[in-house]
Amino acid sequence: MDIFDFKPHKYCVYFSVSKIVLQFKEILKKRIRLQFEDDGNFMYFKKDRNKVIVFFEEIEAPCPNTAAEIAYQRLDLFFSFYKFVGNKRFFSIQKKAMIIENGQTPIFVDAHKFSYNIIEDIDFKKIGTTSDDLLTGILVNAQSEYILLRKSIELHNTALAVPDLKSGFLNLWASMEVLCQAKNEGNKFQYVLKNVVPILKKEYLSIIISDIIECLKENLSEEKYKEIMDIVDEIGCDNKKVFYLLLLPKYEESRNRVYEILGDYPVLRSRICLLAELNTTKKVSEYIEKYIQRITWHLYRMYRTRNSIIHSGDVPSNIKYLGEHLHAYVDTTLSEFIIKLSGDIPFDSTSNVITDVKFAVERIDSILGKDREIDNNIVDILIHPEIGHTMHCQKHISN
Repeated sequence: MDIFDFKPHKYCVYFSVSKIVLQFKEILKKRIRLQFEDDGNFMYFKKDRNKVIVFFEEIEAPCPNTAAEIAYQRLDLFFSFYKFVGNKRFFSIQKKAMIIENGQTPIFVDAHKFSYNIIEDIDFKKIGTTSDDLLTGILVNAQSEYILLRKSIELHNTALAVPDLKSGFLNLWASMEVLCQAKNEGNKFQYVLKNVVPILKKEYLSIIISDIIECLKENLSEEKYKEIMDIVDEIGCDNKKVFYLLLLPKYEESRNRVYEILGDYPVLRSRICLLAELNTTKKVSEYIEKYIQRITWHLYRMYRTRNSIIHSGDVPSNIKYLGEHLHAYVDTTLSEFIIKLSGDIPFDSTSNVITDVKFAVERIDSILGKDREIDNNIVDILIHPEIGHTMHCQKHISN
């Protein structure tokens, strides 16, 4: 046998994977040259009913096992980013891969990793395109940071895959800590605070508005939802319209109609009323600063929990609650780095991203520093405090 002659051979490597992969067929064919059409060899590969066969052509490797590893890494490259963007939907690969060299008898070897947890009810076309764009952008703009981001993403993904809440919590914390590596010797936790809190501060109102929009869509008919959006005169996406609707004084009377529509949803109506009361910069500033104090205390509590688990094995009864909040913080932080490092503006390092966040927070503090009534310009900055258009769609920006 010449399989182990240490010379490169060309193999076709076949995997049996979840049908979800079909949602990304065009992206995967274009980016990693994954093949979907039967080349006549599919009949040799026994697959589960809920799976499809895909394969890579001409993988050069010294042996079948190495060929399977190389092929898997290509597939894993895309789905690691897909998993982070999506969070929770099950994607699986059968335990064995089929390897064929130049029409010879198929060989079956281990396919290594077997599953991912990925989100339910996702727009597959959007998430696939997003994952592709992010990966391509990072490799173009900030290739030097790819290893760091990949490590953080893998820790995030591992946290979601393991059934143990304790291990999941530690992996989530490690994912965030990797992104906030100290540039010199010092307390790692202080670097977490220094980097994570400004990102959460910058995104706080946008996250609240996005959550309100999701609640509106889930509970209202399309007609009622459209009626609320049509109240706003300004042109823009739904996020911008809801920002304007809730914060601008000129929509004070119009909000009464929103309260009527939400008559059967007292919690959602109460949340909107609370935001509508933030009609001056002082009130908005106080609202944000209270949040900053809460998350700072929360991060301290999480850090103590992390230390308690590691050093004494103690697991608090509220570990699930803490882990869910930590997961949200990790997602927001990791998204900030990934989106900016893969965007049109050439951020080529995590340090540049952190600097951009610092300037954005200073801009928010500047407009909120003097007490005055909320106007369009203030809302536009709250929506998008960055100087560059890296985080939001162009429709956020006023004409």
